[in-house]
Amino acid sequence: MDVLKQKNVSGDTALHCAASIGSLQMCECITEADHHRHQGHVLIEERNNNGETPLFLAALNGHRDVFFYLQSRCADKSLGPCRRASDGQTVLHCTLSRDYFALSFEIIHMYDKEMVGSVDEKGITPLHILADKPSAFESSSNFRWYTKLAYKYIYVKPLRSISPLF
Repeated sequence: MDVLKQKNVSGDTALHCAASIGSLQMCECITEADHHRHQGHVLIEERNNNGETPLFLAALNGHRDVFFYLQSRCADKSLGPCRRASDGQTVLHCTLSRDYFALSFEIIHMYDKEMVGSVDEKGITPLHILADKPSAFESSSNFRWYTKLAYKYIYVKPLRSISPLF
């Protein structure tokens, strides 16, 4: 029996747990061991009881480095099953829901219209989620003068280059 494929009561493998807590080093060790055993990406595609993959959990918890590492290890680079939960929510849905806007922006850049136009099983798009978050936009915030000044000078990191290799 393969220890790495063992699941807890939530259906999480060791890779799910490592991705959830944002442990890049553990994710690297587990995916390397899995790759050598199976010559493939078996654990990356495993789903827990909620239909979530390790990649999805990394996005759900805002762990950018882990998300990009696992994304680089996925065989299918399209908006495939690894990037959706069983309810149809994508990694973009969950990052917007949890206010991980920097990661959301990078996901949009990576998947373009394919991800932005995605719909979950309730018919909700990522844009619906964003529309429900008026605080995400400067125009809807009632800032005091000194907060407005600080807001204008917030440093935003440039997009990281997305390549097949991490």
